[in-house]
Amino acid sequence: YYLVAVADDGAVIIEQDESNNRWVSATAISVINPPDLTATAVSGPASVVAAATMTVNYTVSNLRLPPAGSFDQSFVLVPLVAGSDIPLTGSSTVNSLVGNASVTINAFNIVVPPATPVGDYHLGVIVDSLSAIPEADETNNRFVNTAQTMTVLPIPDLTVSIPDASFGAVAGTVAQMTTNVQTTGSAVTTPFTVTFYLSSDNVITTADTNIGSRTITALTTATVDSQLSNVTIPPATLPGVYYLGAIVDSAGVITESDEANNSGLAGQAISIGLAQGTAGAQADLYLQSVTAPTTVVRGTAFDVTTVLQNTLPEPAAAFDLAIYASSDALITTSDALLATVPYAGGLAGNTSFTQVTSVTVPASIDHLVSWDTVGPPLPCGTLVDANTLSGDLATCGGWPSGGSGAVSVESIPADGALEFTLPSLGGFIAFGLSTSNPDHRWQTINFGIRLQGGTGQTDIIENGLSVRRASVTSGTNVLFRIERIGTQVKYYRNGVLLWTSNVASTGTLFVDVSLGSNGSNGSLVSNMHLFEDLVPPGNYFLGAIADVTNVVPEVNEANNIAVNGGGGTLTAIAVVSAASGQGSGGAVWGLLFFLLPFYLKRRCARMAD
Repeated sequence: YYLVAVADDGAVIIEQDESNNRWVSATAISVINPPDLTATAVSGPASVVAAATMTVNYTVSNLRLPPAGSFDQSFVLVPLVAGSDIPLTGSSTVNSLVGNASVTINAFNIVVPPATPVGDYHLGVIVDSLSAIPEADETNNRFVNTAQTMTVLPIPDLTVSIPDASFGAVAGTVAQMTTNVQTTGSAVTTPFTVTFYLSSDNVITTADTNIGSRTITALTTATVDSQLSNVTIPPATLPGVYYLGAIVDSAGVITESDEANNSGLAGQAISIGLAQGTAGAQADLYLQSVTAPTTVVRGTAFDVTTVLQNTLPEPAAAFDLAIYASSDALITTSDALLATVPYAGGLAGNTSFTQVTSVTVPASIDHLVSWDTVGPPLPCGTLVDANTLSGDLATCGGWPSGGSGAVSVESIPADGALEFTLPSLGGFIAFGLSTSNPDHRWQTINFGIRLQGGTGQTDIIENGLSVRRASVTSGTNVLFRIERIGTQVKYYRNGVLLWTSNVASTGTLFVDVSLGSNGSNGSLVSNMHLFEDLVPPGNYFLGAIADVTNVVPEVNEANNIAVNGGGGTLTAIAVVSAASGQGSGGAVWGLLFFLLPFYLKRRCARMAD
C-alpha cells in the first residue's frame, strides 16, 4: 500500500489551486497480519547461590497464525516483597516460531548477579525482550511463575587454618601440616584445590615455594574438612626460620564473597636445619607450652608444667629454663624470677620433654639494710662502714639543724616496706623512706618516723613536716613498719596502724636515716630490714624462657619463650596473699586467730563434761 494524505478533503474551502491538496508516500508499506508471542511457563532450581550459574526451562507460544522470526528472551528475579526486578545475566534465542505453536527450551544457563540480595524470589521471563518482532499484543510478553519460590543463598566464603604443623625439619625431608577448610554462606559443590607453601615470612602468597596440595570435591557449611598432609621441604632450602602456609581455592575456580581471606598460616614458625652431625648443624629449642593454676598463694608452692621440644636432630647441650612472673604477656629476664630449672643433660634431637616444677611466689624479699659508703660526702663526713653507723659519722651538732645521716644501698622500686625494731632509745633518731638523700637532716626524709630522745614520743614526718604525733610513746623492743602499696604509704607500730599518708609515693625508695649524734645511737639502726614485694598481690602472666643464658646455638632463638595458656589464648594468674596482717606481728596475730576456734571448741567441751 501507499499512504495518501488529502488536505480539505471535504472541499469546504474555496482555493485558488485545488490540485495540490493530495500527497502520496514515495514508498509502499506492508500491512501484515502480525504474530502474538507470550510465555506460558518458566522454572528453575529451588535455590541458587548469588553469582552462580543456574539452568532454567521455559515455554514460548505464538497465539496467532502468522509466524514469528528470530527473537530473544531475558529473565528476571521478582522479589516476594516490595522491590524492583533483578535482571539475570544471559539471554536465550528462539530462531523462529510458526503460528499457533509453542516451543519449550530446557536447561538454559543464566547467571545470578553477585550483588543479588539473599532472599526469596519468583522467576520471570520476558519474551522478545529486544522488541524484534511486531506483535498484535505487546503487553503479554512477561510471565512470572508465582507458583514456585526460588531462594537466593549467600555467596560462599572459603577459609583455611592450620591448627598443627611440624616445628622443625631437615631440608629434603618430609614435614607434616594439618589443614582445616570450611565454607560460610553456602555450600560448595565444585571441586577446588588447597595448595601448601613454604615461606620465608609470615605472609603466604602464590609466589612462595609450592610444597604440595590436596583436592576437595565438595564442602557443606556444617563441615570442616580436616586432613593431615605430608609435605616435602625442598633439598636446596637453607637452614633458617620459615613458615608453613596454605591457600584454599588457589586456582580461583570458586566465586567467593571474600577472596582476600583464602590463605592460612601455621601458628608457629618451622625451623629448617641440617642433619645431625653435619658441619654447622644446630639444635632448636621450642618451648611449646607453660601451664599453671589460675590462682596461687604467695609463699605456697604450686606446680608449673612446661613442654619443651628440640625440633631438630642436633642435640642441645646443658642449659637452664627459667620461670618468671610478669605484669604483661611479654616475658623477659627483667621480670620476677620464680625458679630456675637446670637441664644438666641437655635435650636430645627430635625430642619433647614435659617437666613439672614446684614453684613458690615469695611473699617478699628480705634485705638487711647496708649503708652507702661510695655516695657523695654528706655534710658530716663520708660513711666508712656499710654495716654500722656507730663512730663512722661525725656529728654536725645537735638537732634539728645538726646530727648525722646516711642512705641505704638497697631500695624498693615498687611495693615494699621498711621494718625496724628499736631495742632501746638513747637519743634522737629519724628513719624512713626517701627517693634521694640530699643531706643528713631529718627534714629531707620523705616518709619517716622520728623518735624524740628520752621522751619516747613518736612523730610521723613527711618532707620536713610533722604530720601526726602519735598518742603512744615509742618504748623499747618496738617493731616499726613503713610500707608502700601502690602509691599509698602507711605507718605501723607493732602491727597497729598509726597513720595513712595523704601524699602519693612514686619512684624508687631508699632507707634514709638521721641521727642526733654520731656514736651514742648509731648502733640502734644496725638491724633494719627492707622488704621488697617482688610479686605483690595481683594478676600476672606466668611464663618461661628456655636456654635463658643463651648457651645453646639454635636455628631459631625466637621460640624459646612461652606464656601460661598458650595456643593463642594467654591466661593471667591471680597472686593472692596468704593471710592479712602487717610485718611479723601480723603473722603472729594471724596464727592466733587461726588457733582460737580450736581452743574455744576444746574449752567448751571440757566445760560440758
